[in-house]
Amino acid sequence: MISVIPSAVLIGTELVSSRAGPSPLFIAGLSQDLRILYKIANTNNTHILSWEESRIGPDHAGQWKMSCKVNGEVKGVAVSSQKGVAKEDAAKQALQALGAI
Repeated sequence: MISVIPSAVLIGTELVSSRAGPSPLFIAGLSQDLRILYKIANTNNTHILSWEESRIGPDHAGQWKMSCKVNGEVKGVAVSSQKGVAKEDAAKQALQALGAI
């Protein structure tokens, strides 16, 4: 399953940031790592940012697995009982892989 990000365009299974980028209200609610990642993706539209999410484990103790892809290459993967935490952790790994932090 692919999560839908406001102000992005879905091309196949890739979410491409729009030229205007995510709305300021959307950005305001993000962690610092996610803000940096979206800023990098929106810079000159040079990076295609996409997310893959899956629910793993039994229903009573499920975990979220989030994969962050940049230009189709997995740059971060994280697992947590909370979807947002998994996404933030995957974003941080992607930033480290890109040398941004």
